Amino acid sequence: MGHALDIAQQGGKSLAAKPLSGFGGAGVLEIVDDFDGGTYRAVYTVQLAHAV
Repeated sequence: MGHALDIAQQGGKSLAAKPLSGFGGAGVLEIVDDFDGGTYRAVYTVQLAHAV
């Protein structure tokens, strides 16, 4: 998950990042990762030019 966020901070988009449903193309992306029996999610937007 950290690698996917690093790619976003550098202006790219990880293959793990998918559009978050329900936002109608608002530029909100979600990363989902399963680890040790749990599921973890990170949500971010690409609408802010200088921050993730």
